[in-house]
Amino acid sequence: MFFETIPKECVYDQTKLVAIEEKHREILFNKRFSQFALKYDFLPRVCEGYDPESKGKVERAIQYVKKNFIYGTTFSSFIGLQDECRVWLDEVANERIHGTTKFAPNDLFEEERVYLYPYYFTQDESNHRKVDKTGLIKFKGNNYSVPYQYQRKDVCVREEEGILQIYDIDKRVRIAEHPISLIKGKINKKDHHYIQDKEILETRTQAILEILSDVVYIEQLVNAIKANNPKIARGQLRGLFSLAKKYPKECWHDIEPNLSALTSVTTWKVEKLLYASYQNKFKSNIIESATETMITSSLDRPLETYMKVVKNVSTN
Repeated sequence: MFFETIPKECVYDQTKLVAIEEKHREILFNKRFSQFALKYDFLPRVCEGYDPESKGKVERAIQYVKKNFIYGTTFSSFIGLQDECRVWLDEVANERIHGTTKFAPNDLFEEERVYLYPYYFTQDESNHRKVDKTGLIKFKGNNYSVPYQYQRKDVCVREEEGILQIYDIDKRVRIAEHPISLIKGKINKKDHHYIQDKEILETRTQAILEILSDVVYIEQLVNAIKANNPKIARGQLRGLFSLAKKYPKECWHDIEPNLSALTSVTTWKVEKLLYASYQNKFKSNIIESATETMITSSLDRPLETYMKVVKNVSTN
C-alpha cells in the first residue's frame, strides 16, 4: 500500500498469520493469507526456521527503525508518529547509502518499479468457493467443475481475461480453468475432473482381491456382483470392500456353499451370510467362554471358598 505497487514476491517471518507449519521446507500457508496472496497475485516466501541469514533480512530492518528513528523520540500522537516517520524515510532512511548494496534505497526502488504490479484494493466478496459433493463451484450464476479430489473443500478463484482460474488454497497451484460462460445457469464440466466408472470399479476390484487374496472364489464373486447390479456396481463394491475389512477369513471360507446356492448375488446377501457365520463361529465361543468363568449365584461358588472363610474365622 505504501509503495502503491505489488511485488512479485514478498518475504515473511514465520508468523502464524502467514505460515501455519513448515516441514522439510514445505510451507502450509494460513488459508486466509493464501487467499489474499492469490487475489493480489504475489508469491509469498517464508524464512527458514531458526535460520539467522534469512530471518535477518526481515528483522534487521526493524532494528534499524527502532534504533535510528524511534528510540529517544517522543510523539504527541500516532498520527504525529506517522508524519515524522514519513519525513525520516524521505530524508534519512531511503537516501542513505546502504552498507550491503552500496546504493540508496530510493535509487534501487526506481530500477525495480518496472517489475512491480499496479496496486489495487477492493472490498468485493471473498474469492474462495466451497466445492459441492458433485465437484462443482458457483461463479457468477454458473457452475464449473474442479478435480474430484476437491469435493467438499474450499478453493480460490480468479477471473482473468474471460478465463476462470481455480486454485488450491494451501498449495497455491492452479487446478482448473474454464472459459467464463455468458449463459446463466450453465454447468461447465471437464471429463478429466471426474474418475470414470470403469476406473473406479477396477480400483475397488483390485482392493478387494488384495485383501481376500486367499479366498478362492472372490474374483468370481466380484464379477457376479458387477454383472447382476450394473447400475449400482460402485456402491455394491464399496460395501463389499467394507465387508472384506470387517469379517475374518474363516467366515468368507464358511459361506462358499451358501453363495453357490444363490440365484443372484448382491452385497447385502453376502453381508447376511457373513453375519450368520460370524455369530455361529465366534459369538457362541465367546458366550461359552464367558459362561465358564462367570459366577451367576452363590450356589456356583466352589466349596473351597467357604472352607477358607470358616478357617479364617476359627483362627481369629
